[in-house]
Amino acid sequence: MMTAWDDRPQDVSNLLNPSFVGLLLYRAVQGYKREAAAGMPFELIVLVLSFVLHGATRSRLPATITTSLPTWIQLNRDALLEFAKRTQALLPFTKEAISFLAERGVLAFDEKGRVDVGTSKLTGVTQYQQSTDEIAACYKRAEFVGRWLSLAGSPTTVFMLLGIRP
Repeated sequence: MMTAWDDRPQDVSNLLNPSFVGLLLYRAVQGYKREAAAGMPFELIVLVLSFVLHGATRSRLPATITTSLPTWIQLNRDALLEFAKRTQALLPFTKEAISFLAERGVLAFDEKGRVDVGTSKLTGVTQYQQSTDEIAACYKRAEFVGRWLSLAGSPTTVFMLLGIRP
């Protein structure tokens, strides 16, 4: 259960608010769908924030999706030392953002339980996504992570490669 909004520390409220996190997840789903022509498995969407919000990991993501996840992991093992813990800690914020956007029709679930783009458009984010260099980097890399994960194999394979137990 999430801490009540008023009881959250200000830095948590600013960084992990459902609209910002939702924007990142939305971009990841768009990226995933661009490559896979289907929605993103829920198991994979929980990984997005761990790649995108952690600056040291985000800065080490490959330049192109042609660098496979196994190759990247071999070259960046140290970047994954706290990846599982980070993913677990960010899971409530991921769920909250998905609920926030699904409630508004921006994200939806398909018949197989995958997260997909909904019927409502995400509006009013053009200036927001470019307000700082870090936000712009998160925004850009979120789409990349979605595309990259679409090529990485099944959710089970991805979790095994990352050393995460579902």
